[in-house]
Amino acid sequence: MIEGSIDDTDPTQTDKLNRSGIPQTCPATTTCAIFGDGLLHHYDSYTFTSTSGSTQCVAIDTNTACMAARFIFTAAYLGSFDPNNICTNWIGDSGFSPDPDQAFQVEVPAGETLVVVVSNVTADATCPDYTVTITGLCTGTTPSAPDSAASHNTGAAATFATAYCSAAAYSAASPDTGAHSLFATPHSSTAAIG
Repeated sequence: MIEGSIDDTDPTQTDKLNRSGIPQTCPATTTCAIFGDGLLHHYDSYTFTSTSGSTQCVAIDTNTACMAARFIFTAAYLGSFDPNNICTNWIGDSGFSPDPDQAFQVEVPAGETLVVVVSNVTADATCPDYTVTITGLCTGTTPSAPDSAASHNTGAAATFATAYCSAAAYSAASPDTGAHSLFATPHSSTAAIG
């Protein structure tokens, strides 16, 4: 589970994705569509690398109390995310903003990089708290605790080790800025969890 927040110091993407009302599933059933407001929207991005030998159907579930002007939206990309061209490398999105929960699925080929992007629906808005739960992605690496500076995470490696290469497996995830971590603790180091 990734815990994060979006504030006005986060990077921005140009425009926002259109909320189609149809969450992506495996196999893919929807296409990318841009809303067209041309405005700047704050976002967080998290990068995961699959070391599985086969394509995986990965579930991405977002939960938040952010509503109305603070609505967020979650999308997934293969390889990389370009904040100036938000349909480039797009492989799926949640279809709806979480209210308070919204899930979708994407297929991640063997050895590929998955980028999960959480963005604000309203331009220049914020969201003080959200969680993203990713299941079905195997990393093939030994899990480790988030950075040692985060003392409140003591024992996290043992907790996440039970999820290693299981239905709740995760790969290395690093937020786009030092403003967020997997545990909403400000730091800029990469946290690898399994």
